Amino acid sequence: MNKMAISFMVLTITLAGTHTAWSAENHVQPPAGAIARFVQPHLPAGPAAFADKQEAAAEAQSVETLIGKLKDRSYTRTYGEGFVWYTAAEDLGLLGKQAVPALIANLGTPDDYERALTLYALLLATQEPDVKAFAEDDYIHGYLDFDPVTQVPKIIEAETWWEKYKSNWA
Repeated sequence: MNKMAISFMVLTITLAGTHTAWSAENHVQPPAGAIARFVQPHLPAGPAAFADKQEAAAEAQSVETLIGKLKDRSYTRTYGEGFVWYTAAEDLGLLGKQAVPALIANLGTPDDYERALTLYALLLATQEPDVKAFAEDDYIHGYLDFDPVTQVPKIIEAETWWEKYKSNWA
C-alpha cells in the first residue's frame, strides 16, 4: 500500500481530549462513542481556512441563498437505497421561524417544483421548536407533492396559517 493511500485511511479519534491513531493495517477499532474524522492532508489548515469554512457555512445557510436553491433540481443528495434528500428544503425547515416569511412569500412562484419544495420546507419549519413556542401543535400539514393541482389546497392552508400567526414576526 502506498503512502498516499495509507494517509487517507488514517482516522483521528478524539475522546476526552486524547488522540489515538487507527488505520486499516493495525485493525484496532475506535473506542465506542468516539468522534472520528478522516485526515485529509490536502485540505488547508489553520485559522484562515477555518474562517473561510465558517463564512461558507453561514452563506450556505442564509435564507435567501436557500430560497434560491429551491428551484435547482440538482441541489439534492441521496441516502439509504436511493431516497432523495431535498437539501434546500430540509435546511430551510431546520431554520424554523427565521425561514417562514420568505417561504410564505415564495408560495407565489410559477415553478411547480419550487412550490412543492417551498410547501415541504414550510411543513418542516412550522414544526421547529421556535415556531411551536407560539403555534404549539398547529403547523402546516402535508407531504412532498409535485402535482400543481393538489398543491392548491396546501397553499390555502399555508396562507391561512400565516394570517393566524404572522404577528409573531412583527
